[in-house]
Amino acid sequence: MSTSKVRTSLASNPVISEKTQARLLATKEEVVLRALASNPSLAVVGQHELRANGSIEARVLLSQNPSVASSVREKLFQSLTKDDLSTLESRPSSARRTYERR
Repeated sequence: MSTSKVRTSLASNPVISEKTQARLLATKEEVVLRALASNPSLAVVGQHELRANGSIEARVLLSQNPSVASSVREKLFQSLTKDDLSTLESRPSSARRTYERR
């Protein structure tokens, strides 16, 4: 199993520690960040980090995470502009398909 797959699997695990989440965020690996964005146990500090610095896809996935803090969700919706969503819709990516399921 590749290192990236291990990190992605770890990022999806809801019982990882906040320290491990921070280390995974620091990798800046897109697939890992997307997995963290969907993790229901992502710490609020990690939520803020993804909201501020994540890709459009990661931010959309974060906005769909039912465990996201209300303050983070509010800022997310303010930050996702129509241009961001148009860009996302033009990409043939898994995040686009995820967004369309909403």
